[in-house]
Amino acid sequence: MDRIECIIPPGSAGTWEEAVRGFLLKNSTRIRLAQSQWMDFGLFRIRRFHWDMDPDFIFTLRRFKKFFLKKVSALSDPRDRDSRAIHFYYKLSSQIQEWINEEGLFLGHPSAQLFYGFENPAFYRNNSLLGRVMTYERTIALYPTQSEKQELESAGLELGRGKIIQLQLP
Repeated sequence: MDRIECIIPPGSAGTWEEAVRGFLLKNSTRIRLAQSQWMDFGLFRIRRFHWDMDPDFIFTLRRFKKFFLKKVSALSDPRDRDSRAIHFYYKLSSQIQEWINEEGLFLGHPSAQLFYGFENPAFYRNNSLLGRVMTYERTIALYPTQSEKQELESAGLELGRGKIIQLQLP
């Protein structure tokens, strides 16, 4: 099935978030969440957030445990050997869909409770990538088939025109 790439850039991604979220939740079977680790350096201590020993992150992992599929560690930038990205794959259950509807696609904001420690969700139908969210860039990339593109356009998204950039995938 030929897919196209549609980038919804910053500024307009928030406008289309609800329609895109509905499309992704309806058509996806799995979700990939990136662990967002960071440190706060104080005068006499270092605080680590979203790490394996962070009690709030442990709580998040326990909440997601029954939907867990796999954990993958890979280089996020092949040119930088220290840039490890940790991704968690989960079955996109009705419970996770409910949580996404509650917090939205742009995870990682300060008030996020349900997805504490996660950002940049990617949505899959089986092994095929349907869409991914770049949380801090506030950008969404969609990979619909031609028929899915028509479905999105009938819902009011103008893919391939205006501010939403359409790129043909090889």
